[in-house]
Amino acid sequence: MQQSKYLPSPLERYKFWDERFTIARESLPAGSWDALLYGRCKPIRATDDKNGYTEMDFEFTITDDILNGLGSMHGGAVASLLDNMTTMANYIDSRVWRTIPIFYNATEDEPEEGMVFKSLSEEQKDEIFGHLLLHIGDWCGVSRTLNTTYLRALELGQTYILKCTTPSRGMRLHHHLGRVFDQQGRLCVSLEHGKAHNGAPILKFKKPNL
Repeated sequence: MQQSKYLPSPLERYKFWDERFTIARESLPAGSWDALLYGRCKPIRATDDKNGYTEMDFEFTITDDILNGLGSMHGGAVASLLDNMTTMANYIDSRVWRTIPIFYNATEDEPEEGMVFKSLSEEQKDEIFGHLLLHIGDWCGVSRTLNTTYLRALELGQTYILKCTTPSRGMRLHHHLGRVFDQQGRLCVSLEHGKAHNGAPILKFKKPNL
């Protein structure tokens, strides 16, 4: 695979994953509950400290298809949303992206937005996505705990900010945090998400001898 000079920025990494994953999910014959929630989130910020700590911020608006009988976002929908989106921070981890052959020796300098992926063919993009599925899909693991605290109702028509962080991502256990804020900066929902890794540890992957 052709080598890239630059490593995509954390936000570009997420947008790439989101685009390819959306295409893949559309092929599911019965659709998915996740898609109803996942698709409403717009990524607005992403950071990665290159040692396993990642952050993702999303913006989302409450619509009438996810309401409870009181006219606010259903608590189960809130928990599902945070369950999915806190996991998304895994997909920007630079330690994973550097296991992709095209990015082995890429620098941290960020080129013009989108330039890295614009230069790639669809076949190369499919290779990258396949690598991510193989090397991070199982690594994301399965949920062990979802501890959700509801402080304020999420109201119809209002736009909120979801902040997802990963304070601890180990070989077997991950700890994610999700917090929802309103436009006044008030905390509305807080979630602690514990996950167990059920695949081959990404940190044990080695670069092949090319």
